[in-house]
Amino acid sequence: MVTDREDVIAPARGPNSVSVDECMTRDVVTCRPEDDVETTARLMGENQIRRIAVTDEGHHLAGIVSLADISWNRELNAEETAGVAVYWVSSPRRPTRLLQPCAATAEWP
Repeated sequence: MVTDREDVIAPARGPNSVSVDECMTRDVVTCRPEDDVETTARLMGENQIRRIAVTDEGHHLAGIVSLADISWNRELNAEETAGVAVYWVSSPRRPTRLLQPCAATAEWP
């Protein structure tokens, strides 16, 4: 996957001289179409990514979900979940660990 974050090597050589293979994310974090929004937002926070690929059973791309998709969709009523994910995505890198929502608050530890 190539996003706006991967283009940092292009200015040194120029975008026309850098192949996608040189700047793409190789370990793509994915979710499934049947995953719930909170699980997907948690994956985003854990991996500090703002977009996540949605793949089907055959690992084919079915779509992409962004934090903006979650927070702007009023039907989901997930602004708080998206806000917590934005906090973790924007926080300094931390050791990888499974994040669980705190029982007393909507925040993840």
